[in-house]
Amino acid sequence: MSLSKEWEEQHLTEKGWVQGNIRYDHAFDKNETPKGVFLTVRKESYIGAIGADVNETFSEKTHINNPDKIKELKSKYGEPDFGV
Repeated sequence: MSLSKEWEEQHLTEKGWVQGNIRYDHAFDKNETPKGVFLTVRKESYIGAIGADVNETFSEKTHINNPDKIKELKSKYGEPDFGV
């Protein structure tokens, strides 16, 4: 069995977390990035054959130079909920 590599992006906006681009094994769904994004969080999941060696990584990209605003929105909406 082959290695699984999936990823998903969540975007933090004034209205909360919005799902962005996502890739599941053997399928790719590309969504538009919404306007007014303050922060993008990306989760990548690597799963070995038969579920062995699960490895997850997270990365963040800020779109504004205002850490207080990002902190305020994270406090209000929490952390993103990923499907991968």
